[in-house]
Amino acid sequence: MLTGKTIGELPLLPNINDEVLVPVESSGSTYHVPFSDIIHRPFASYYDTTTQSLSGSNTPTVISFNTVAIESGITLSDSSKITVLIPGIYSVGISMQFDKNSVLSLEPIYIWTRVNGEDVPDSAGEIRLLNNNSEALPFIPYTYELNANDYIEFVFASSDDSVNLSYIPLSNSPYVRPGAPSITLEIKQIS
Repeated sequence: MLTGKTIGELPLLPNINDEVLVPVESSGSTYHVPFSDIIHRPFASYYDTTTQSLSGSNTPTVISFNTVAIESGITLSDSSKITVLIPGIYSVGISMQFDKNSVLSLEPIYIWTRVNGEDVPDSAGEIRLLNNNSEALPFIPYTYELNANDYIEFVFASSDDSVNLSYIPLSNSPYVRPGAPSITLEIKQIS
């Protein structure tokens, strides 16, 4: 048992690599956990630098990503499928730059998730844009328990087919600012 030991009193582990089992104490018991499970949690960040339009009125449209900012233990395939390679509980956060180009008032926009191509129950969120050229930048967090090779996709739909996910390019006037991706997503294993 390691209870009551200070860091200096713990044994040193020579040649630490992903194969080494590290003693971890929890609730009075010592478990041996692979070092890679402690130090190498899967994570990824993706975004998109295009404006994405709905496929049509009342037509669910899968959101795509064209840029991998960083990824480890998670992959992006078919520009929309975020696949985890290691089972666990994952925290996923997505932010979308919504815009619309019509005068239809307060038509709802829905966003939801799919896991392995199936809609996830109770995963939808709703927003409403007030006017023509209204914008909104919601952030939606999700937590899912996923198996190895499960994939997540995000979908949006509205009866107003002028709704889009808008990319805003960089600007040099009246001041320099970076572009604003239409979608950004972060995913990381939390357990």
